[in-house]
Amino acid sequence: MGKTQIFEPFPMKSLTPSRRVHLGEINKKKFEELNKIDLQTTSMSFTALLKLLSIDKKTYINALRVKFLKPTIYLQRLYKDIQK
Repeated sequence: MGKTQIFEPFPMKSLTPSRRVHLGEINKKKFEELNKIDLQTTSMSFTALLKLLSIDKKTYINALRVKFLKPTIYLQRLYKDIQK
């Protein structure tokens, strides 16, 4: 992602059940795809990840926000810095 940011939880009252399921499926697919990649050696960019998932940045952020229960800091980092 472009920079370190603080994300507020998505207001669940504003989500339809089908939209909530859709965003949950995006999260599931994201983790499945990242588990297939050797994060220590990949040079994949954030843009390439979005293309792989067939979504835009706004949808990606909304999918993240659905998981959060409280405001959360999302750090900008390289994939090789992610610990499984």
